[in-house]
Amino acid sequence: MNFKLIFSILGLLMALNGLFMLLGIPWALYFNEDPRPLLFSALGVLAIGVFFWQFFRRQVSVDEMNNKEGYLAVALGWLTMAIVGSVPYLVSGAIPNITDAFFETMSGITTTGASILND
Repeated sequence: MNFKLIFSILGLLMALNGLFMLLGIPWALYFNEDPRPLLFSALGVLAIGVFFWQFFRRQVSVDEMNNKEGYLAVALGWLTMAIVGSVPYLVSGAIPNITDAFFETMSGITTTGASILND
């Protein structure tokens, strides 16, 4: 099992998630919300993601991936994206419970429409 390859992929996913979080900042400003929790979360996730991606990318090649690594990368990718996506909720205090923040993020990623938010 090539864990360096998997960590490289997860780092890339985190970096992309951090970049996509930055897209929400203009909307926060437009709706007169505080953009700092989103900005801090995005920059932190982006920094960690780029570090993992660059550190482990130098040591592996994608050509070495087989089915086991692919399945594990996909499963951990879903979990990583949901965990990282729940950080802005927790930092801002909009959803202070970790379980609810994870649920709301996974609901958004999978587009199920389920929500714990009333308004």
